[in-house]
Amino acid sequence: MSEKLFFDNIFNRFEGREKEFEKMKEGAKMVIDSFKLKRSEDGKKGETLLIIVDDGIDPLLKEAFHEVGRESAGDDFRMTVIPKTEHAAQSLGETVGERMKNADAVLLLTSLSRTHAKETKEAAHPSITIDRIKERMNTTDYPLLHNLNPEEVYKILLKKLYGGDRLFPSNVRFISITNPKSFKDMIINGGAALENVDERVERIDKFAEAMEEVKKVHITGPNGTDLWVSIERESLLKDTGLIDAPGKAGNFPSGEYGSAANLEGTNGILVVDGPIGMIG
Repeated sequence: MSEKLFFDNIFNRFEGREKEFEKMKEGAKMVIDSFKLKRSEDGKKGETLLIIVDDGIDPLLKEAFHEVGRESAGDDFRMTVIPKTEHAAQSLGETVGERMKNADAVLLLTSLSRTHAKETKEAAHPSITIDRIKERMNTTDYPLLHNLNPEEVYKILLKKLYGGDRLFPSNVRFISITNPKSFKDMIINGGAALENVDERVERIDKFAEAMEEVKKVHITGPNGTDLWVSIERESLLKDTGLIDAPGKAGNFPSGEYGSAANLEGTNGILVVDGPIGMIG
């Protein structure tokens, strides 16, 4: 079946939703543009894009991402459909895990979060083995390692496995969208999902600059909240959503700046009027 006939059939199935489909494609483009995929001048070769969706999402949204993915990465684009699960972080399966490891950019579009699934973690944090260390030591990339033996390097890496820059970073970068229904609503209503990635980076940079000297934030609300929050930290998180290099990862939509509060110097009243998970 030709691609044209394929999408003609899509529109026959979803007649009356053409405008909604165009909005979905606009949102899908904003997401995929956040990867800044590198392509050749003629667009025929470049970085690979893998989109993983589950069968619980709106089929029209899936087709919107399929079309934009194909436009963005050409023959280097693949989409994999997996079953919807009952719980977050459930396994994606060995086959999908291997596909993730071999992709440059991976987009997870799932009903429940799969960022903590075993396969996602393995792709984002590759296992370090003696054989892999030997392979790297035989290259000219790490001359300082040439005087060490692989076992010594392995012990050093184990100690630093979860802290600081790693000698063996992931080759994959990730974007995760959980609960696509909310994402679809944001697109249809013209929300944050339609913000251009370059504009978002500029906005967050300006906000970070404006907040540079701020030490405390005063939060008040009509429900009685009156809270002074200390944000004195060595560094604050600047989440622009630009996922343009190996090892980067983020949720979508993004565009955040902040960190956990510094409890020393934080005081006041916080009123929570709503359900809290596992409590009620």
